[in-house]
Amino acid sequence: MSAPAFNYNVFYNESGTLEAVGAHIDNTFGFVAQAGLDYMLSDHFSLNADFKYLGFEADVDVGAAPALNDDLEVDAFIFGVGLGYRF
Repeated sequence: MSAPAFNYNVFYNESGTLEAVGAHIDNTFGFVAQAGLDYMLSDHFSLNADFKYLGFEADVDVGAAPALNDDLEVDAFIFGVGLGYRF
């Protein structure tokens, strides 16, 4: 298990509707927390599972229509499973 941490989110190459209206998402700091475990299957192979929470809020500036400026709020829950090999 790991302690809560912070991350920095960089947005680039906005496309689709964001590009059509000249929108830009500001880079921002976010919060992340993770818990997980590793289970050794043999001397070399392990199974990993973890659960993460990622949260941040970024400003969205719409160049073509400033009245549409808004915030992008992300509250993501991420579950991961992996297979590891140790030499």
